[in-house]
Amino acid sequence: MAVATALQTRSLGDASPILGRRIDLGFHSARTLSATVAVLGYGFLALRWGWQAVWIVVVMSTVVATHAVVRRCDGSLTKGTEGVMLALGIDILWVAVTYVVTHPPALVVVPGLTYLVVAPVLALDGWRAAGMVIGAKVGVVAALAITLAVPHQSLAIGQVLIMTGLGVATHLPTIVWLMVNATKNLRSRSVIAAELAAKEARLRMITDSATDGIVALDGSGRVRFANRGVESLFGWTAKEMVGRSLTDFIPSFGQTRAPKLAHRSDYLRLALSGVRRDGGEVPLELTLGRTDEGSEPVYVCVLRDVSEREEAAQRIEFQASLLDQVRLAVVAARPDGRLAYGNATAVAMFGLRPEIMPTIGMWDLLTDPDQGHHIRRSLQQDVTLAAEMQLKAYDGTSFPALVTVTRVHGRNGDPIGFAGIAVDITERKRTEEKLAALVASKDEFVTSVSHELRTPLTVILGMTEELRRDFRQFSSDDVHQLIELIADQSRDLANIVQDLLVIGRADAGGSLVISPSAVDLKTELVHALEVYVPFDRTPDVEVEMAGPVWADPGRLRQIVRNLVTNAVRYGGPNIKVRVSQDVDMTTVSLADDGKGVAPEDVDQIFLPYVRSKAGPALPGSMGLGLAVARKLCKLMGGDLTYKREDGWSVFEVTLPTAQEGTPVFTP
Repeated sequence: MAVATALQTRSLGDASPILGRRIDLGFHSARTLSATVAVLGYGFLALRWGWQAVWIVVVMSTVVATHAVVRRCDGSLTKGTEGVMLALGIDILWVAVTYVVTHPPALVVVPGLTYLVVAPVLALDGWRAAGMVIGAKVGVVAALAITLAVPHQSLAIGQVLIMTGLGVATHLPTIVWLMVNATKNLRSRSVIAAELAAKEARLRMITDSATDGIVALDGSGRVRFANRGVESLFGWTAKEMVGRSLTDFIPSFGQTRAPKLAHRSDYLRLALSGVRRDGGEVPLELTLGRTDEGSEPVYVCVLRDVSEREEAAQRIEFQASLLDQVRLAVVAARPDGRLAYGNATAVAMFGLRPEIMPTIGMWDLLTDPDQGHHIRRSLQQDVTLAAEMQLKAYDGTSFPALVTVTRVHGRNGDPIGFAGIAVDITERKRTEEKLAALVASKDEFVTSVSHELRTPLTVILGMTEELRRDFRQFSSDDVHQLIELIADQSRDLANIVQDLLVIGRADAGGSLVISPSAVDLKTELVHALEVYVPFDRTPDVEVEMAGPVWADPGRLRQIVRNLVTNAVRYGGPNIKVRVSQDVDMTTVSLADDGKGVAPEDVDQIFLPYVRSKAGPALPGSMGLGLAVARKLCKLMGGDLTYKREDGWSVFEVTLPTAQEGTPVFTP
């Protein structure tokens, strides 16, 4: 508002109430006195000289006096410019009637014309043409001298003097009023000018001390005022900017329709880009306000260089983006513990949303409240804590994590909040559990292998020692039985070694050699059942027209052996075998009526060194059989699966069916 007021260039006389109460009272009082003098003077002349026509002037003077009195006493009539113009119109008619009726000499007309010329100018122009008052005074004196020097042709010199005196006396009050008020307003004008100059100096001092640029625009968008702050923004001096369009410095300002928008609100804030004198760009924040001082609106713009702010925002955005790429959950909290920030990993880990984040405390993320109290007490000593903790998400689910919490300090060293980093170690815990179980299984496996290898070796060693020491004492039947026993134990030992080789190569990433051919599946099944099923258990075998399968003969025996021994060791007393075959695949189902595999172990029974915990196992179990069988099945284009069906544990082997006409392998 102060800027707009200081920029107005109207007459200083406008500050005086020339069209207000002073013109109503003083001006109409002077008119009343002038009209009264005219009534008395011209009435005297009409009576003394018998000049009947002068009565018209008397009546007109009476009208003027009456109008002035009524206008002075009744403020409800027209005021301001309209009231002055009506009064001047009546006065013009009054002077004209006087001239037409009396045909006075020039001296009589000059005072009235002087009044009529000066009064409207002074009244309507706000005393700007006060110099005309001085001119009017000189004109009156000159006209008086000329009139006295040149006698009137029709009047005697005495009559001329009388009418001249009457004319001067008639208009003297209004002319004196104009002169006095002109003098007063000239004095007040100088006072106002000094006050405005002081205000402008203070305003300039205030605006020049501002670090922001301040610019005042007229309705066309041209600069009418600029402080020193704009010089650092654009490189132009304030004087050079005045008179130019703001679009010369901010090209996009003309496209914003900012002045129209500012008219609808108290102020408008825009983000624009300015152009420096050297051609460089400067990002700006423009705040635009409007003031209506007089008939023309003035727009005040406050310009702020936001380069540092944008650079800071870019740094913050970069840091936030960088933190979002980190696989660690990073959170920041205010001094009272309420969350102020969380990166993308933290949002996903804890299920946080931006709108609920300020309502959650950092310590609410811990499942144990006492642990949160302990951390806060420890952080009072500016100690960084790192420990494994149990955290909870917003939905209440908990998970283990490695957490680091520290107090954050500002530039002045005062604490401004807390920062926390968390790593979800759920998968690591599961891996550790699996590793622990695997280590335990391997330990158990080593023990089992030692036992399995020692048992047949002990038998073989014992039998061979007996034969070597007492060979002659044994009959041929005894020798034959001992040799068969040694062969059986050697076969078991070879089978163990075969399984160990398969798993060893698989663990080492090596490849197993598979040599597939057409193999008689029924023969292999019957042989395995006869060799590995105890005599007191008779398996139920149904083979529906089973043709040969495409498999490695040795690997197929290894698969069948492992499945049969698994059923014998872990299964129930009854075993049944079913075979179904189509053109592409052959399926062998080997089922037992044992307790089956525990549901939690189903996903692990095909892993090496793992045995189901559903029931006790017979001696000689290493936990390799099923893993070896599945590995070999897949290498030969098939698979091995498990299911529990109607109280039976069913292992299904699928292998490719041999093409018709392919020669069958004969061991």
